[in-house]
Amino acid sequence: MSCLPLPLPESIRALTAGKLCAESRVGLSGSRVFLFDDMVLKTSPRSGEADNEAAVCRALAGLLPVPEILCYEIADGKAFCLMTRLPGRMLCSDELMRDPALVTRLAAEAISLLQSVPAERFCGVRLDGKLRWARENTARGLADTEHADPETFGPQGFAGPAALLRWLEENRPSAERLVLTHGDLCLPNILTDGRHVTGFVDCGRMGPGDPWQDLAIIQRSLRDNFSGAYRASHRRPDYDPDALLRELGLEPDRERLRYYLLLDELF
Repeated sequence: MSCLPLPLPESIRALTAGKLCAESRVGLSGSRVFLFDDMVLKTSPRSGEADNEAAVCRALAGLLPVPEILCYEIADGKAFCLMTRLPGRMLCSDELMRDPALVTRLAAEAISLLQSVPAERFCGVRLDGKLRWARENTARGLADTEHADPETFGPQGFAGPAALLRWLEENRPSAERLVLTHGDLCLPNILTDGRHVTGFVDCGRMGPGDPWQDLAIIQRSLRDNFSGAYRASHRRPDYDPDALLRELGLEPDRERLRYYLLLDELF
């Protein structure tokens, strides 16, 4: 069925005319996503993330499996991004979640694919930019405290988003090597054919950064999905999220993992 929001910019309307679509309900972002057979339309308030997604997907063409941007328009304060629809299913799909070892291996493959792109050649959002976006989100009351980890805010945590933001600005990790990071590397944002990674979506926070940023997000996503937080049938009580680090041959850096999980609470 067709459920496109109206009005649309003329360029978007011309490319989608006569095509059927359905709205995706996956994810917690403020965007609306409409799925066609071969295209995806994402609409959202104009933001740095929206601009960055269009820019990075264009810059990464031929280097990573990211969507091709067919049209990006700004109208009435909204961003309209029409892009190709990548093949594959989400890494948290029911069939895949029956095999924790496979999901872990594919998550490790996603990390390796991202880090295969030389970060120093790539102009995307870095930590300074993400902290700026976090300040803007906090000032506008957009930080999603409802879906935060229970220990982040409250008597045993931070008094609120402003207090967390101050801590993040005062305790940013020391500089180390940069890699290309996705910025929101959760299981729904990785596509696969069941053997290999076939694509990355929701690339608005992508850019050079600390490798522990992606590791923190994907490790939490593995933990939450296999705990049954989103679907009881996915629950695997014996799953150890550190399995991903072992797959990659890494020892956990708990301080950096915690920092980037806390940063993500302001998005």
